[in-house]
Amino acid sequence: MTVPFGTRYISEWKDYELPEGQCIVDKGVTGCGYTELCLTNNRHVVLCSPRKMLLENKARKHQEEKNIIYLKNEIKDFKDVDSLSDIMANHILSCLTTGQAIKFMVTYDSTHYVVDYLKSRNLLDQFIFVVDEFQSIFVDAYFKAGVENNFLETIHECPNVLFLSATPMLEKYLSRIPEFAGLDYYQLDWSKSGSVDTLIIQRRLVKSLPKEAMRIIENYREGNFPITVNDQGKVCQSKEAVFYFNSVKDITRILRNGNFDPSEVNILCSETEKNIQALKEVGFTRGQIPMENEPNKMFTFCTSTCYIGADFYSKCASTYIFADPNLQCLAVDISLDLPQIAGRQRDRENPFKNNIVIFYKVLREGNKITREDFEKLQAQRKADTETLLRNYYDNMDDDGRRVNLALYKGYYAKLLKKGLSLYSDNFMSISEKLDRPVYNNFIEIAHERAWEVAQEDYQDRISVTRAISSLQDESLSVEQQDFRHRDEEYIELFLEEFNSYTTFNNRLELYCKFRDSFSGNDYIARRLEFEIRDPRFKDYYGYLGTTTCKAHEFRDNELRELMVVDTKSDALKEKVYSIFNAGDKLSSKDIKSILGQVYRELSINKNAKANDMLEWFDIKPTKVWSDSENKRINGFELISLK
Repeated sequence: MTVPFGTRYISEWKDYELPEGQCIVDKGVTGCGYTELCLTNNRHVVLCSPRKMLLENKARKHQEEKNIIYLKNEIKDFKDVDSLSDIMANHILSCLTTGQAIKFMVTYDSTHYVVDYLKSRNLLDQFIFVVDEFQSIFVDAYFKAGVENNFLETIHECPNVLFLSATPMLEKYLSRIPEFAGLDYYQLDWSKSGSVDTLIIQRRLVKSLPKEAMRIIENYREGNFPITVNDQGKVCQSKEAVFYFNSVKDITRILRNGNFDPSEVNILCSETEKNIQALKEVGFTRGQIPMENEPNKMFTFCTSTCYIGADFYSKCASTYIFADPNLQCLAVDISLDLPQIAGRQRDRENPFKNNIVIFYKVLREGNKITREDFEKLQAQRKADTETLLRNYYDNMDDDGRRVNLALYKGYYAKLLKKGLSLYSDNFMSISEKLDRPVYNNFIEIAHERAWEVAQEDYQDRISVTRAISSLQDESLSVEQQDFRHRDEEYIELFLEEFNSYTTFNNRLELYCKFRDSFSGNDYIARRLEFEIRDPRFKDYYGYLGTTTCKAHEFRDNELRELMVVDTKSDALKEKVYSIFNAGDKLSSKDIKSILGQVYRELSINKNAKANDMLEWFDIKPTKVWSDSENKRINGFELISLK
């Protein structure tokens, strides 16, 4: 399905309608507003989400819309189930009375309560169940495959189910799950829309992820912010940083050693007792995602809990990802996670929104597993699973099976309490729907995908580069890909000479000459940004140009000062125009005093003079009354803006 030209959000596509029946929708890009369409159209919808934080974010965003309700009850006993039923009944009645579409939001884990209630009222076929970010079913299966399997068994009963994702799992995995095999597959093609952003990813191999994060934090604290130039040619500084970790342990290590004040840090992670306690031990609490008009803190730390589907709004936040494949199942999946993370920043005015820096480690030799050894391990797990299931079915009567089922459930409960993986040894889980053990395909796939991500994408520096290049190539046109090999040869020769120089001046001079030779070649510009870790080369060339760089003999300190001065100039102009207005009449003394205060606030090392106003206003001398001197004194009238 080709998205029409000029469409940025799916709601702008007037002829588009949600498909009927059970199907998969690959929406193609993040941030296109598909979930918002489901919450604001005229269809009855149950939005099923893998994350509480995502639904909390949506609920706050739509708190004024009374037909949208987040069913966030914690179900502990039958009283809670009855209470939830009452809430759903009252909400349905309210929406029908006011003629509004009924919208429920619920986590995967609690969806069965909604399905059971609607089925008991013969309303199931009136609703579309939108399974948002459904790729997370596979991702989360490593830790809670039983829950994911039970969710899929439940949702399969519903006549209208839309499995939605911008990064669906590979077809080879989908075809191995009976509930997905054979479903209609709709893919939205945005290539003709003119609204697809190019993803720019820099990758950096490091020895210590926490140390690298602290280096960035110290730069921010010292005012050494990343700089870029936006589409209007204005110099912009990134004064906010968002750090993505898969481990709360790494976040607490940074918090413990970084001497942070809670006012500068926002921590976004799942609301588990373990996480809450870990944060409490270092003096912090779990935060929430700011709404569109709320301020952001300088540093935001996130785990995978919140980079699926949530909306972040910042005009200047930069994105940093930290990946360690040596931690079991904690490597960042380049094909799935990177597009998701890039799509979190929703504010289109943010010039840093599509730029990502990924800091990573490669696999240690002791953690490398060959395909042959992995397949042997999988075969053993499969054999163990079949033995467990055979013992359950073939060698026991009904009483024995009940006893064995209780033992299985008790075993899983103990592992879960200890925070251990339930599924490291076999592929068995307990089906709540059938109330018996089953062979769980999700566990088998989760192990396979975890092996592929860690062992193939993070084998070495080359494998990481290959994986990221493959992801970036998806945004290139066919013509650009045709010229790829030729351009790559030029880039390879350039980088060889570039890396042979030891001084910044010589490298920048060579960089400017090379970029001038390929002026207008966006592919080369992106590849150089990808290959060269230091953003100064792109910034100086893009904003100041070769002529200015050459006039300052390619000296780093002078060129950076030029950009910083321009940044302060823009801030000063905005500040002056917020204080002074055309038509104002002020004494020279008052103008000098006010401007002096502004200069100090913006750290501008300059003595204020009344004549400085000539930079922003047409002015003329006049006399103004001074109460303190009880007479008319010299001043200026601000005639009009310049």
